[in-house]
Amino acid sequence: MEFKFVKNANVSSDDLVEIATIKQSQWNYPIEDQLEWIKSNILPNDIHVLMFENGNVVAYMNLVQVQVQVNSKESTFIGLGNVCAVEKGKGYGRILMIEVQEYIKAQNVPAILLCKKELINFYTKFDWRLIKNRKDSYIKNDEINFMIYNFSDYVDVLKYDGRIF
Repeated sequence: MEFKFVKNANVSSDDLVEIATIKQSQWNYPIEDQLEWIKSNILPNDIHVLMFENGNVVAYMNLVQVQVQVNSKESTFIGLGNVCAVEKGKGYGRILMIEVQEYIKAQNVPAILLCKKELINFYTKFDWRLIKNRKDSYIKNDEINFMIYNFSDYVDVLKYDGRIF
C-alpha cells in the first residue's frame, strides 16, 4: 500500500475527483455534491489522506485542525473525518487507520472523530476512547459519538462546537 498526505491547498483536481468518487461509495450523493462539500468544509491547510493499491485509490480520510475543550481547557486536536474505502471487508480501513495513527503520534497531538454507534467497535480496536460526557453546542444529533485518541488525561467533560469534518 502507498499513502499520499496532501494539503487541500495543493490537491489536484484529479485527486479531488478520486476523493469524491470514494466518498460517494460511502455516502450516496452525486460527485458534484461531494466536491461541493469538500470546497465548503475543508480548509486550505487540512490534509487529504489517500491510500493506493496497485496505483488505484482504495481508501480515503481527511485530517483537520480543530479546537476542543476538555475539562474546561481548550486544546488543538486533529479531527479525523470521512473514513471510507471503495470496498468494505478488504482491510483497507484497518490499514488506513494504522498509517494515520502513526502520523498522529508523530505530530504529538491528540485526535478526535465523530462516528455513529455501529462504528464504535471498529475504532475501539485502534485504541480510540468513546467520550460519554460531552457537551456540544453545535452537534445536536445524539446518534453522533465522540471518540479521542492520543490523549491520556481523564476526560470529565468534552465540548466541541466546531465544524463537521
